[in-house]
Amino acid sequence: AVVSTQSTGQLSTRPQVESNRIIPKPCKVESTKTYKWCTCGQTQNQPFCDGAHKGSGFVPLKWKPEKSQTALMCCCKNTLNPPFCDMSHVKVMGGNIAKRFMKADIAKPIDVPVVSARLPVYN
Repeated sequence: AVVSTQSTGQLSTRPQVESNRIIPKPCKVESTKTYKWCTCGQTQNQPFCDGAHKGSGFVPLKWKPEKSQTALMCCCKNTLNPPFCDMSHVKVMGGNIAKRFMKADIAKPIDVPVVSARLPVYN
C-alpha cells in the first residue's frame, strides 16, 4: 500500500500514526466476535478500524480471539505479532517522550522492532 502523508506529501508504504496515539491499549475482546485491527494508523478508534484507510491501499486485519480476555493491542502498527503489542512502540517513540507528546507529529516507522516475542495477555 502506498499513501501520501498530509504533513510532508511524501509517499509511504508504512502506516503513519500520530506519535501521541502509539501507546498500546488493553482491550477486552470476546471469542464470539470478529474484530478489524487498523493497519493504516489513521483510525480515530485505535486500535480498531473505523474505515479511515479507504483509498489508501491499506486493509484492516480481521481476527477472532481464541478466548475472551483482555489483550494488549498494538497501536504503533510496527508489531511483528499483529494485532498484539510486542513493545515496538518503545523504539518508534525514541528520544524525549514528553517532547513527542506535546505535539501531534507523525511517528517515524522503524525497520526492526525491539522484540518479536509474544507478550502475555492480561485478564
